[in-house]
This record gives sequence, structure tokens and C-alpha cells, in this order.
Amino acid sequence: MKVAVVIPAYNAADTIVQTIKSVLDQTYDNLEVVVVDDGSTDGTAAIAEARLSKSRRPFVVLRQENRGVSAARNVGWRSTDAPWISFVDADDYIVPHRTEHQLRGVSGLDDHYAAVHSAWQRAYWRDGVFEPFGDVMEAQIDGRPPAVIMIGGNAILPQLVRRSWLEAVNGFDESMKVYEDLDIQVRIAVKGGLFKTVHSDEPLYYWRHVLGQTRVGGAAARYEAGLTARSFLATVRRALDGKTMIEAGLTEQEHGALVASCTHYMRLLFVADRNAFRQELTLLDQATGKFLPSGPPHLRKLAKMLGYEKAESVARSWRVAKSALMPAQGM
Repeated sequence: MKVAVVIPAYNAADTIVQTIKSVLDQTYDNLEVVVVDDGSTDGTAAIAEARLSKSRRPFVVLRQENRGVSAARNVGWRSTDAPWISFVDADDYIVPHRTEHQLRGVSGLDDHYAAVHSAWQRAYWRDGVFEPFGDVMEAQIDGRPPAVIMIGGNAILPQLVRRSWLEAVNGFDESMKVYEDLDIQVRIAVKGGLFKTVHSDEPLYYWRHVLGQTRVGGAAARYEAGLTARSFLATVRRALDGKTMIEAGLTEQEHGALVASCTHYMRLLFVADRNAFRQELTLLDQATGKFLPSGPPHLRKLAKMLGYEKAESVARSWRVAKSALMPAQGM
């Protein structure tokens, strides 16, 4: 059974050789490598082609104008006839037995199963080696409702995905710049696709973390705060599929975790885009009856008395006043 490994790449000249090596080192033989260069200006495609040409594995390097990671992934999986697709970002690393191990989990699964997934971990690239850090993550989504996908540890990258399910949901949403990986899982789950964990004694996928770069926030962050918040909250609504959070089949703990995640992004949005905050709050009120932040305790109490937007205004004013008073108190 053929597996295609799709590597979307944008200005990845410094990292793609390590990524390609980890793919070529796979112990599974029937493997095709598809690199999609997303309009790079640093010679990424030529570097990838040079490295792949030294291998006996079948490969293709495709080039397109810069359209984003979702478009690159779609071009990649649609270019192959492989029934199973693995997505690997151009600065990440997979262990040699990853594909072989996950394919064992595919055996005997009927067509309702859209993907199998395994443990993954973040890592730094330092002195020529990946240095893992943080918790080993393993998605807890098997047999659970779509909204659970929005609660920590879930990503498309540690998964081996059935091509027919990518076709069923028309691939990645190319309008999304962030959380497109959660979005496609949600749409698969809403359509009835199932997921299965293939347990491993170690992470099979390492997601590279860039030293000194924050993921969300200011000018140096990877993603702008307002865009990130709106993308996450929109994907939550897709996951709820017209239900309220109470009706979504979540456990009490899962419900609390989802509210906490929504609170985090609403607080980002309050600062980044007040109009968008109001729009999202209206939608969250519909999903919850009346949205109350998970915390801190003082904010939750204020929200009960004043409403959430006024509570955020009061809390922010207090933080500003406190910040202004602290230097004066030290004099």
C-alpha cells in the first residue's frame, strides 16, 4: 500500500534537508515524497530536488506561487494516487519507523476511519540535532464528539490520513492561515469520519519550535493575535455544528477546557480588535446561553455582574492603573 508524504515548504532552505532525510530514512518501502514549494525565494525547491535525487525513492517537487500552507498541502495530496497521506512540515522531523508503525494500526479498519494518529512532541534544533522539550502529546479524540478536537494536543501532522476523507471534505480550507489543521479534522469528524490512536513508546513526530519566537501576539510572533483568535473561535463553531456547548457531548472536564481556550482567545481579541470581540461574544453567547470567562476569578465575578465585555474593560483599566502606580510606589 502506497503512502505519500507531503511536505509544504516556504523559504525552508535552512531546514528542509533535515526534514527530507527523516522521510527518506523511513523503514517502510512503498513511499512517495511530494514537496510543494510555496513560492520560496531562497532556493528551497532546488535544494529539495538535489537531496531527493540522491535517493531511490520516487519523488516530485512541485512549484507554485505563494498561496499558503493549506493550498500547498492540497496541491500535494491531489498530485498523488496514494490511498494514505502523511503531512510533514518542512522544518519538522519524523522517526524512521513512523510510517510502518502507523500502517500497522490501519490494518483491519473500515472506511469510516479517516485517520490514525500517534504521539508527538515539540523540539528545538540545536547543534545539528533535535532536542525535545515539553510534554509528549497524544490526541484524545477516538470515539469522541467533534468539539473535543479543539481541546489540546491535536494536530494533523502526527496523523496518517485516508485520501478518500480528504476528498470527502475537499481538503484544507485555503482561506485559513492558522488552525487549518484543527479545522480539517473537525470537518472530517462532523461528516462522520473516525480517528484511531496507534500507541507508541516514543513520539513519532517532532514539531520544531523556533528559539525566541512566540507563536501568537506582537510583531515578532508567528501569527497575529486577532487572526489567530478569530480562526480558533470559528473552528469551535464548526465543531459544535449548530449545538450548544452543553449539547456537544463533552464531559465536564472537556467543557471546562473548551471554555478556558475560548476565554484565552477572547482576551487576546479584546485587545486586538474590539469590534471582532463583540461579534464573537454574540456568537459565544448563542453557544453557551451566556458566555462567562473561565477565569481569573475576579474577571468571572465581574462578568456575572456586568457582562463579559464590561468586565474586561474594568479589568484592563485596573491593570493599566496598577502598572502606572507601581513605579510611583517604588520612589
